[in-house]
Amino acid sequence: MIFVLLMSLLPAFGLANPVKAQETQVYLNGVKINTGDVLPFIENGRTMVPVRLFSENLGADVKWDDATQAVTIQGEDVSVKLTIGKKEAVVNGKNKTLDVAPVVLSGRTIVPLRFIAEAFGADVKWDKETSRAVVVWNIKIKDSTGNEVTLSASGLNRVVVISSNIAEAMRIIQVPDEFIVGVSDQVQKRTYLGFDNKPNVGSMTNPNIEKIAELKPQAVLLQGRYVSRYGEKIEALGIKAIGIDFYYLEKYDEDLKKTALLFNRGGKAVEFLNWKNEILSNINNRLTNIEDKEKPRIACLDLMGGFKEGQYKTFPPGSSYDQVIKFISGNNIAADLKPSESSELVSGEWLLQKNPEVIVFVYCSELGYTTNDYSGVMKLIDNIKKDPVLSKTDAVKNNRIYFINISNLARFTESVYFAKRLYPDRFKDVNPSQILKEYFEKWLGIPMKGVWAYPEP
Repeated sequence: MIFVLLMSLLPAFGLANPVKAQETQVYLNGVKINTGDVLPFIENGRTMVPVRLFSENLGADVKWDDATQAVTIQGEDVSVKLTIGKKEAVVNGKNKTLDVAPVVLSGRTIVPLRFIAEAFGADVKWDKETSRAVVVWNIKIKDSTGNEVTLSASGLNRVVVISSNIAEAMRIIQVPDEFIVGVSDQVQKRTYLGFDNKPNVGSMTNPNIEKIAELKPQAVLLQGRYVSRYGEKIEALGIKAIGIDFYYLEKYDEDLKKTALLFNRGGKAVEFLNWKNEILSNINNRLTNIEDKEKPRIACLDLMGGFKEGQYKTFPPGSSYDQVIKFISGNNIAADLKPSESSELVSGEWLLQKNPEVIVFVYCSELGYTTNDYSGVMKLIDNIKKDPVLSKTDAVKNNRIYFINISNLARFTESVYFAKRLYPDRFKDVNPSQILKEYFEKWLGIPMKGVWAYPEP
């Protein structure tokens, strides 16, 4: 009797799990989408997919609210909110009706493909012969200058790269080398990227427009501030000028996702960001209960161009290293300066008045991939201790001076170095050098070499 009862229940169980009986495939811009352990399936004539498809391939952020069982898919200009088990959705603040309600399977949030893809401006068709959902999405992003960039579904495959940070990002998301047809001397100097044999188009600050024209790229990728300088000349050639900064810790994820979208490499970007953000979340969790009085006064001084007596450049509010100092629970002595995106020159009198407890010297050229020892840093320390201003600060007196030279793209690892230096007791089990090694070898695909920080925390 028990056996008969179980057999009578089997059809019901089969209907409750449609994945096995009605699996299908999704292709985006001609490429099959890997949705992991939950395959796309058909329910009531609609293709259902894991919500992460949109975060990985359309550059959207996906947020889950456990209390309301709702998921929000947020793009630059599109917001879609759905609730598990309900056929009502909210798109950019307006109520919409779904044919099929979202569900949860194997711990994954599953949503209707067509509804969300079309909300993002994509075209979805069903291929009867191959039983595939075919999505065509013309790529749209806003670059760092706010300019809207629109590309065909195939994305970019022929570019000139002016910024070494963008070149490094392309290594992370595994853009084929042949897609880069020219680089600046700044990219060539970062030899570990392996682009030093590419045609040179001049410097980052003064690119050779004629040489760029000869190479016939689809686009030139450079920092936003240079788009305003040279973008018009580049665009006049029928070539897109696209600004992506990779300068700010808080905009890192956004910049990497945009870069990935340009080359249809969204999945790789999400893989890397998951790794990176797990590291930063671990750092943040260890710094949550630090009181203001415990936070040391930090001066972050810019060594780009070398150390010069009487030339002190620090980072005001809104700058890149101001964000890093805030993240690692430090007290930026430049917090009351006028906000600026870059480092600013300050007087010796001002620096002595602020009297930092810790000084971190960044962009230290005595460190890096091709440096094998600390001899250059030792000479630099001698000069700093002789400096009439720096020698009088608590930081130098107490030997709390640190040096680092990690690229903007790996700035998140600088946060790990900084945090361990400031609060060593909270990070006894954290090895910043090991994290940097993993960054090089797992994500850039190159051996870890050189010395990057002094002293090693």
